[in-house]
Amino acid sequence: MKLLKRVSAIALTICMLFSLVVTTNSSIVAKADSVPVQLYYLDNQGGRYGMSNYTVYVQINSNAAHKEVWLHYCQGGSDWNDTQGGYVTTLPDGSEIWKVTVEGAYGILYTIKFIGDGQVYWANNNGNNFTEKDILGTANIKVGRITISETINGTVINFSVTVKNLDFAKKVGIRYTDDNWASYKEVELKYDHSIPGTNNEVWTGSITIDPNKKNAFQFCGFYTVNGNTYWDNNFGANYDINYTAR
Repeated sequence: MKLLKRVSAIALTICMLFSLVVTTNSSIVAKADSVPVQLYYLDNQGGRYGMSNYTVYVQINSNAAHKEVWLHYCQGGSDWNDTQGGYVTTLPDGSEIWKVTVEGAYGILYTIKFIGDGQVYWANNNGNNFTEKDILGTANIKVGRITISETINGTVINFSVTVKNLDFAKKVGIRYTDDNWASYKEVELKYDHSIPGTNNEVWTGSITIDPNKKNAFQFCGFYTVNGNTYWDNNFGANYDINYTAR
């Protein structure tokens, strides 16, 4: 009987130790599941011969002393290449925005690699890789590049804004100035279409300004939904008449 009790006590101790190991390992895994690198948004500028210039904005949440951001990409089924990015700004929440640009590409397919103090992390769209349809990552709004036409009534500026479909009821618009922000106006955009395979919508609209005021023209986009308003103001710099589709 004493031997049985002793064996039972040893077995209980082993089970307790095993449970402690499992619990400890689970907490480590949970901590490792935090994502230090994510797509923020994609800026796509069209070019000649069907090619585009892609600028991928990346959000980094890391206290690493040494950081590197790389785009691992291919186009049109060609070999994979790597291009290194650079720091842009720090957001109010302490995360950093970096960007990587690939010029003269088409049919791009890519993943994002972040190296923080020697540790490598990937953002790969849950294993599916990113494409040019993936406009929004962690951002909820992205102002598209404008198109411009000159008419007898003035300079017509056409806008497009991509937003996440967070709720049916929403307001999407452009705030703009033609006097360097001495005053401003707003124009509401209308729903245009959804991007297949994503939860993103494109809203469009246009304004007409005095051709003589183009050099004083700046704008940003806003998106109001569920009581919150999100802005894309080019990280505080706003956009101007040169932010064109081509």
